[in-house]
Formats: sequence, C-alpha cells, structure tokens
Amino acid sequence: MATRHIPSTITLDFLLPTTITLDFLLKLAARNPTYIITGHGRKEMFANPREMHLRIESFLDFLDAAHPRWEQKIVLLYGGMTYDKSVPDVSHVLKELKRRRPKRIRIVAVQPDIVAKEEMNADVDGVLFFKTEYDYKTVLWSGKNAEGEAVGSSKVWFSPKIAPHINGLIAFGGGTIAAYEWDQADKLGIQRLFYQCQAQEFEGHGPFGALWDHIHGVETVPEQ
Repeated sequence: MATRHIPSTITLDFLLPTTITLDFLLKLAARNPTYIITGHGRKEMFANPREMHLRIESFLDFLDAAHPRWEQKIVLLYGGMTYDKSVPDVSHVLKELKRRRPKRIRIVAVQPDIVAKEEMNADVDGVLFFKTEYDYKTVLWSGKNAEGEAVGSSKVWFSPKIAPHINGLIAFGGGTIAAYEWDQADKLGIQRLFYQCQAQEFEGHGPFGALWDHIHGVETVPEQ
C-alpha cells in the first residue's frame, strides 16, 4: 500500500491514503467533531440492507443537527475493516456515510501494523497504525485482553490523550467487542448512540447482536 506522511499543517483535505501519527490524530480530534463507529462485523453481518440504510439516515440527521456548520469536517474513527461488497459489515456503513457526505466526513482507520502493507479502502482518508498485540497467536484487533485491559484500536481511542476529544460512540448493532466499548465510553462520559440492526448470524446471542443483549440485560452465551 502506497502511503505518505501528513504535512506539518493541519488539514482534512490531504490526498489518500495517508498514514497519520497519534499526535496528528490528537490535533485532528481536538479541532473537529470526532466519533467512534462500531457495529456488526464479519461474524454477525447486517441482515437487512434497507434497515441499515435507515439507521445511517438517522445518524446523518443527528450529525447535521449537532454540527450545523456544513463547512465543518467530521472525523469518524473505526477499526479499519476492509470493504467487501459481498460481506455486509460495518465497513458498508462507513462507505455509505462517506458517499452521503463526501465533503464533510473524513474517515480514519485505526489498525494493527501487521496490516500496514495491505490495500486500504478507497473511502479511508487516514490510517493510524498501532503496534500489533497478540493473545498467543491471535491478533487483538480491539476490545480487551484476558486481564480486562483495553487493546488494539480501543486502546487508542480510549487513551487519556484521545478520549477527552471523542464526541460519541456510535454503534450500528455490534458484538462482544462493541459491548466492551459501550461500557468504556460510559465510564469515560462519552455520549453513546445505539442503532438497532438485525444480524445475519447470531449464534450465542439475540437477533440484534451481543451489544443489544448487553444493553438490555440479556445473557449472551460466551464464544467458544
């Protein structure tokens, strides 16, 4: 993947794709409304595209009301899941948000450096790579480790530097990692919005995903 480093001046109109630093993300979040986007991943996937699009429209209505100055850019952080047309996961949400608000929305993927050489989605404006963490041989992309400590992208956006500048955690459905992030956002006083979306695969939890179960106090069967 061809990348270039960001210029010294703060701008959201840099050419793509751009590798950014944690300090740059801090400046970006401090100067622009910044939201974390989570939701159904490749284990769950969205069952109803029309429902997903309706939820996206609701979120855009929220953004437009919360940030009425159209010249103001809005930064969306997510875990960098690669877009695949045949796999309706949260990357589809990001792609559609960017399509609907191309001049306002800037997307930053927060990913482990193990994928630094892989091709990035064309809709992504910047990528922040963090040092890859493992549980034995399993990459810890986000969420928490066995000790309950934040790992991966969660460790970045809930860090003491970045968290105070996060305007909200937005969940379009979501699994167990999203449930952890939901609780972390609450502990840090970060606004949370949940958009109910039916999942294609929901073995071990209800039809709207593990996060819905978590919010409503429904017991989820632990993953094996």
